[in-house]
Amino acid sequence: RMGMVSTGIWGTTRRVLGALTNHSVLLVVLLIAFDWYSFVTMFHFDFLRRPEQAAAELRSPDTWLEVLAFTYVVAMILWAYFRTILTSSHVKNNPPVPDELSEKERAAISICVRCAEKKPKRTHHCSVCRTCVLKMDHHCPWVANCVGARNYKYFVLFVTYAWLGCSVYTYHARPVLRDLLGSELSEAPAHVTEIVCSLCTALFAFLLTFFMLFHLYLISINKTTLEYMGRSPSTYHKGSILANFEDVFGPLSWRWLVPIPSTGVPSGWSYSRELEAGSGSSGDLEDGLQTMTVPSAIADAVLVRRPQQQGTQQILANKADSRSSRLSSIIKS
Repeated sequence: RMGMVSTGIWGTTRRVLGALTNHSVLLVVLLIAFDWYSFVTMFHFDFLRRPEQAAAELRSPDTWLEVLAFTYVVAMILWAYFRTILTSSHVKNNPPVPDELSEKERAAISICVRCAEKKPKRTHHCSVCRTCVLKMDHHCPWVANCVGARNYKYFVLFVTYAWLGCSVYTYHARPVLRDLLGSELSEAPAHVTEIVCSLCTALFAFLLTFFMLFHLYLISINKTTLEYMGRSPSTYHKGSILANFEDVFGPLSWRWLVPIPSTGVPSGWSYSRELEAGSGSSGDLEDGLQTMTVPSAIADAVLVRRPQQQGTQQILANKADSRSSRLSSIIKS
């Protein structure tokens, strides 16, 4: 067992190091690391520029609590980030579990004409990865991976913790931003590094606010970004916001806050539409209703229009007869 654990750790380490060869991933990791370094050294333990204040904060329990809390947030950011990178949602890497699909669902699976992979519901072909992705949300160059059914939870946690970290950093950078925006400088003017870090982090916090809220909204209506952009109806809505969140994060528990696999979430091969009703899902009922009501609606329209058309033709014929009789009487006179 120890050999298996060491092999797993070594394999994960190699994959992480391999991911760092991507320039986008390396840039994100460096930004996160530098934000942590600047938070600790510039705002708390700045022995170079503020030695007396740094020495006092070194003995303060509150300071250590702030540093440890921020370090925890940064650790969660990196954990969720690499889980997003290393977890594949590609169809070819995630075959269905035996007996997961019914015969009807197996028969409904199509084949992608681009990559020849199986294409279940909510699956899309990624032109960057050149393969199909289960419940594809989008391809993110900053994680060098497609965001889909298997890593969407990790991606949302990464964005959420990144927003939290940037917000905490911006809160502590208030004196720097105040000096930058104000007309008078404080007794200890901010260094250019503090100014750049504070401005960039505040901008990230602002942008991540909208990005995080957008994805939380998508989860609440059980849609992906591609489905939202396509203006498709929420056919996979579970009937409540909590049920839609459980479709991504699993049953409500502490696992929601940690980037680890959750139980009870769809694998990406089978999705129930809305609430279960009777022997079949409401999606099947919707399909049946659409199949039945559309022809009946057309038939009703035809039946309604036929009498109207016949009545209109009769009126026109009567008018024509009256006009011809008047014309003949005028000619005779």
